[in-house]
Amino acid sequence: MGPERDGRAPWVSGETQAVRAAAATRAGAEAQSRDAQAGLEESEAHFRQFCQDGPVACQSLDETGHVRDVNAAWLEALGYTRGEVIGRWLGDFLTAASREQFRHRFPHFKREGLIRGAEFELVHKDGRALVFAMDGRVSRDAGGRFQQAHCILHDITAQRRAAADVAQRARELAALHTLTQRVCANLSLGEVARAALAGLDGPVAPDLALLFLRVGDELQLQAYRAPSALEEHLRSPVHRVGECLCGVAVSNGTPIFAADILSDPRCTLPECRDAGLRSFAALPLRGGDALVGVLGLASKTPRDFAAQAEFLETLSRAIGMGVQNALLYEQLRANAARLGVVNEELQQEVAARRRAEDLLRASEDRFRTLVQSATTVVLYLAPDGRILEFNPEAERIYGRTRAEVLGQNYFDRLLPPDVRADVLADLPRLLAGEPLRSYEKSLRAADGRAHTLLWNVDCLFDDDGKPSGILAIAQDITERKRAEDQLRGRLQQLTSPADEELRLSFADLFDMAEIQRIQDAFAAATGVASIITQPDGTPLTRPSNFCRLCSTIIRRTGKGLENCMRSDAVLGQPNPDGPIVRPCLSGGLWDAGASIFVGEQHIANWLIGQVRNADLDEERLCAYAREIGADEAEFRAALAEVTVMSTEQFRNVAHALFLVANQMSQLAFQNVQQGRAIHARALAEEAVREREARLKSIFRAAPVGIGVVVGRVFREVNDQCCLLTGYTRDELLGQSARLIYPSDEDFEYVGRAKYAQIQAHGAGTVETRWRRKDGEIIDVLLSSAPLDPADLTKGVSFTVLDITARRRAAEEKARLEAQLRQSQKLEAIGQLAGGVAHDFNNILTAILGNTELAIAGAEAGAPGNALLEELRQIDRSAQRAAGLTRQLLAFSRRQVSQPTILNLNQTLLELEKMLRRLLTENVALTIDAAPDLHAVRIDAGQIEQVIVNLAVNARDAMPDGGHLVIATANAELDPAYVATHAEARTGMHVVLSVSDTGCGMDASMLERVFEPFFTTKGLGQGTGLGLATVYGIVRQAGGHVTVYSEPRKGSTFRVYLPAVDAPPVAYTLEGQEEHAPGGHEAILVCEDDATVRQLTVHLLGEAGYAVTAAENGARALELAHARQTPVDLLITDVIMPELNGKKVSEALTELWPALRTLYVSGYTSNVIAHHGVLDAGVQFLEKPFSRRALLQRVRQVLDA
Repeated sequence: MGPERDGRAPWVSGETQAVRAAAATRAGAEAQSRDAQAGLEESEAHFRQFCQDGPVACQSLDETGHVRDVNAAWLEALGYTRGEVIGRWLGDFLTAASREQFRHRFPHFKREGLIRGAEFELVHKDGRALVFAMDGRVSRDAGGRFQQAHCILHDITAQRRAAADVAQRARELAALHTLTQRVCANLSLGEVARAALAGLDGPVAPDLALLFLRVGDELQLQAYRAPSALEEHLRSPVHRVGECLCGVAVSNGTPIFAADILSDPRCTLPECRDAGLRSFAALPLRGGDALVGVLGLASKTPRDFAAQAEFLETLSRAIGMGVQNALLYEQLRANAARLGVVNEELQQEVAARRRAEDLLRASEDRFRTLVQSATTVVLYLAPDGRILEFNPEAERIYGRTRAEVLGQNYFDRLLPPDVRADVLADLPRLLAGEPLRSYEKSLRAADGRAHTLLWNVDCLFDDDGKPSGILAIAQDITERKRAEDQLRGRLQQLTSPADEELRLSFADLFDMAEIQRIQDAFAAATGVASIITQPDGTPLTRPSNFCRLCSTIIRRTGKGLENCMRSDAVLGQPNPDGPIVRPCLSGGLWDAGASIFVGEQHIANWLIGQVRNADLDEERLCAYAREIGADEAEFRAALAEVTVMSTEQFRNVAHALFLVANQMSQLAFQNVQQGRAIHARALAEEAVREREARLKSIFRAAPVGIGVVVGRVFREVNDQCCLLTGYTRDELLGQSARLIYPSDEDFEYVGRAKYAQIQAHGAGTVETRWRRKDGEIIDVLLSSAPLDPADLTKGVSFTVLDITARRRAAEEKARLEAQLRQSQKLEAIGQLAGGVAHDFNNILTAILGNTELAIAGAEAGAPGNALLEELRQIDRSAQRAAGLTRQLLAFSRRQVSQPTILNLNQTLLELEKMLRRLLTENVALTIDAAPDLHAVRIDAGQIEQVIVNLAVNARDAMPDGGHLVIATANAELDPAYVATHAEARTGMHVVLSVSDTGCGMDASMLERVFEPFFTTKGLGQGTGLGLATVYGIVRQAGGHVTVYSEPRKGSTFRVYLPAVDAPPVAYTLEGQEEHAPGGHEAILVCEDDATVRQLTVHLLGEAGYAVTAAENGARALELAHARQTPVDLLITDVIMPELNGKKVSEALTELWPALRTLYVSGYTSNVIAHHGVLDAGVQFLEKPFSRRALLQRVRQVLDA
């Protein structure tokens, strides 16, 4: 059987072929799968290589979304290391929102196997959120199972932020557009504010928005948007500029963005913190250049408002413009309302102004006409002197036309050089508004004549108060000055005493120019000729209305003139009963005359006439023309021109003239009387002015305050009164006198005392106190007298004298006198004490010496001798008595001292232990030693005594305990201190102060504190000499001591000792040598007290010395001259009759130059010491002395 057509073996069954075919298919598929897997692995290797080296971030995720691999670009983009990423869930690197998104989208990604453009926010290692667009594909195995997801990440952060910014800007622009429309659509301030805050909700959305308007220095809350929970915190509807964030923003004019107001020091108002706000923005609102308010935005969570700074500032400008427009609108509405009222008023005012302008124009026209026609010089100048107006009278005086001078500088071109300096000096005051007085200046006019001009100058000012022009008006007073000169002569007559005979002329009494005008007017009114002549007919005035017949025809002929003069004389004869009316003696025309008198003196005639009546014979007149030689034809023609008047009418005119003449006579007489009265009054006024000037001069220059009060209110004060009180005159005038009194009591006391004295005696003087403006209280002596004793309400004049210094001087004098009396009292007591002490010392020397010998003898006798204790008691009593005498001598400054240079600090240091033993346990001691303390010169033992006495006195003042402070200090005493302390001296001093907290002393105790034997202690508790001794020692050392004390407040004693510029000597407490040495030298004892002399001889002889005794100085000299050998030592008393110890020593020293002297005394009386201080080189032993003290001192002197 052969093969089949298809090539298969014929013997292979169909099943076998099928199996083979399936196997072949499977093998092919496996091969294909292997090829695909290899290709995939190769592709993955290529992809992995591409991802690792590529610039795009790539990542591989497993089926749960954990990171299997990332490339370097991924790590670089997010800032992590590979170890920080591999194996972690991708959601760990996403923001919260993207994490949820990834959680929901990743399963879908696995199913679909593909993701494109998915946006996620990954968190950079530094915390930044970055936006990535993710493209990814799922890799599966051959079975379609998930193997891994490969993703490519594109960083689109900048794009998204740009888009977000664009969107935000779009929203902001839309919001700004909406807000602008809303704000601009309203002109109501409230609506604008609400619309502005409503527009913030979308683009800004603050938790709190505030809008303040600026009103001066205040910010007033206009509107706000806030949750109801925040409204309760809006407690301050008004803020101050510069206060808190909003106020600071307005003050600086710049926005403020506060990220955290809790730490911002500019946030000062508590309500912001109370409301729980955290961030704040304050944006000034500007309307153009005006700062109209501030917008405040707040957030309860931290927020960066500065990120929206540009938008917020643009927003605030839009709101500011809206607010400004609303404010302007409100102002416009208010102005419109006011303008409505004003408009009606203006309409009325315009109508009135038009009428006023019409009147003003008419007035200006009249003024211009007046200026141009004025007989005075009128100049109008610019402030710089340019001429703006120049009237015709000025043209006449200056000789320049108006056109020539307009615009020229008056001061340079027309002002005369001789007055330029004065005028220019007054110009600044004039331009400052100070009125200038009228003044006269002479000026030579263009015609060469000298003119005297009276100038009145004023400065005109515009509405701003600036000078707009200078108006100068000058009146030509040349004629007036000339008339015044003439009047001076008249015044000499007018003011002559009433009993002198008058020598007046008509011209002396009347203004001739005015008389001429009156005469001309009278002639014109009546139609008659008129002239005034002297009594002899000499004309005083020019003829008025003279007819041609008389003036040019008759009077031109000699005979006619003679007849006229004779006729005038007849008419001028005095006639008190009426006018003289008669035909003229020259021609026959009717004439009349009236006389003018001053008292009994006939001074003038007023003549009228040259009229004819109808009955006048013309032919006779023509015959008179031929008689005097006048031309008859001309005479006839002139006669026809003469006024015709009836006789009755002429007589009436003459009677009127008579009345006028009489009135002129009376007026002239009254002028004379008035002139005399005026002159007398002028003299009296001048005297009053001189007296007032003197009084004013006295008032101004008086060294005491002077013034006037009315109802105790200042009406006038002088400069000294102002100086005294410290107030200016303006501050005092019109003020109640209570102003200068320190209390109501002082004010009322002066009122009662002074006015009671005035009513009783017509004047009053009291001492009181005034308070100056600076508060200082002064003592014054106030004297007053009424201006009108009959009426005190008219005022009281007063003088006031500052007696502060005088009163203080009096008080100081009284104090010093008291100190002097106290010092004199102490000095007297001291002198008495010194004298008593001298005698006591002699007695005590004998007692102590003999007692000492008796004790020595008793001690050598049988032991237990009862007499020995009695002798010792005598010795102790004598020692106490000796101590008392030493204190008395110290007080009286007669205790002999041997001063050395000491430092008181060192003295206190050495005494401190002893002082503490003296004090009781309950008294605390403090020593306050000043550093760099100056040295003093004083006896060491005496300063110890001062310190101990003061300490013991302080201890006794504190029986219940207290505190004692001893201090030192340097003090410079100046003249002011010395002036109040009589015993003090100026210069540097060392102060030793001892203060206690004891019972203190009252004033009466302080007065006697240093008196000897004065004590407040109980019987047997003190001698009363402790403080007296302190006083005496300190005064003897050139110092002084003061004490301050008050009851129950303790006491402080201060010792002032003069400082010396020398190094102090070493200081130690004095010890007492027990040994009493003797010797064999020759000693001469000179002592006037027999007991002391015998004791001294006995003690010295017992010690081995060869002793010779003399009872006085003369006897000592006798014994000395009788000796063959000299003595080695002279022991002499200081005070002895006839020859004192010093003179004895000087005489014996001349005999024996090697002689040594030891003075022994209880009282030196300045023989060997001055003011208690031993003279240099003097050896001294003070009485009373002991045996041991005597022998030790003798040995020291002999061995020196």
